[in-house]
Amino acid sequence: MIEHSFIFLDGIGEKTERDLWKQGILSWNDFLSVSTISNFGYQRKRIYEESLQYFSHELQRMNEKPFAEFIKPKDHWRLFKRFRKYAICLDIETNGLPLDAGGETTVVGLYDGNNVKQFVKGRNLSEDALFEELSQHKLLITFFGSSFDIPFLKRQFRSLPLDLPHFDLCFSARRVGMTGGLKKIETDLGLVREKNISGLSGYDAVLLWKEWCHGNQTSLNTLLEYNRADTVNLMDIANIVYEMLLENTGFQQYRENSLS
Repeated sequence: MIEHSFIFLDGIGEKTERDLWKQGILSWNDFLSVSTISNFGYQRKRIYEESLQYFSHELQRMNEKPFAEFIKPKDHWRLFKRFRKYAICLDIETNGLPLDAGGETTVVGLYDGNNVKQFVKGRNLSEDALFEELSQHKLLITFFGSSFDIPFLKRQFRSLPLDLPHFDLCFSARRVGMTGGLKKIETDLGLVREKNISGLSGYDAVLLWKEWCHGNQTSLNTLLEYNRADTVNLMDIANIVYEMLLENTGFQQYRENSLS
């Protein structure tokens, strides 16, 4: 979807973007290949052409940085299809306390669409280990992570490369009419968890960590299974929400009209 997007250009909003699609300007290449566009003066078009050439070059390089900088966070979902190969789903568990009152990350779950990696406090959780893993990726996928997980990690592990484009499913899901937390949305979409973790919440995750700290290995196993589900299910939800957001733009209809 990103190659069909124009809303990151200064002065272009969703209405103007739809007007471009309606005129048959469905991609950056379309914009660059025509000499004039209705309601766009020569100078304005030239400025946009320079921007699109720049972003096209950076997209070919798979350089996520300019997109993180110039595209509004609410529109980072448009990068999902192109950057899915480099996306990482992230979910953290904590001890339930704020950072300035002794709060700590207890588990970090990461899922790239194929493999799950979990980092546990006191075992393999470190700033260096997280840095090495996150440095390989170009798009974050979380649920409410822009308000909780990412700020928490940034304050505890200051060197982490977390200024990536960020597909936050909590807010994106609301834009397509889904309400409630992660577990409710999973249920609404037919995603089923194992029975032993199906009723667990973030509060339970805090209790499980405390039980593990008192020597209960089963509690740690359950916590890791819970975190794994939190993390893995994000990719399934991202695929669904992306398609719904894409449909809401109307782009598909404009493309079909151009082919008829």
